[in-house]
Amino acid sequence: MSGIIFIYCLCDGVVLKGVQNGLPFLVEFGKTVIIHRYVPCKKWLCNIKVVASDACERCNVQDDIQHFLFACTPVKLFWSQLESWWNNVSNCPVVLTEKHVIFGIYYDLKFFSSINYVLLLGKMYVYRQKMQEKEISCKYFLHELEKKLVIEKSICEKNSQFY
Repeated sequence: MSGIIFIYCLCDGVVLKGVQNGLPFLVEFGKTVIIHRYVPCKKWLCNIKVVASDACERCNVQDDIQHFLFACTPVKLFWSQLESWWNNVSNCPVVLTEKHVIFGIYYDLKFFSSINYVLLLGKMYVYRQKMQEKEISCKYFLHELEKKLVIEKSICEKNSQFY
């Protein structure tokens, strides 16, 4: 799987300018969505009278932003599997806490932009899957990530933007 090798290269010192250039938009989008409570979790939808109940259909607990993006049973499994995958393919091990998943990793980690890129794509994947009421699978996400990274790599090769 070239995506796994490519992520490993990101952690071993080959950082793509294209991936780094894509981060500001994704970071701003992610912050805006979370800070302004635009995540369409059941609590938010219930508050604006779109749905009658604020309970998660899968877990039967209040579906707030933390639950929607991290604590929901299939989502928590997704992040646990993604953490294991990341720690197996990189030399930059992380522990994905709720705070890390929701806000990103900000401590002095040499390749924090790479893991934050994966986290942002992961949150977008979780959001899309939940909105379409589809299965949340780390395996499927990794296939999507691989495709995205192949495209980013091609763009960077074309523009000679490898570091």
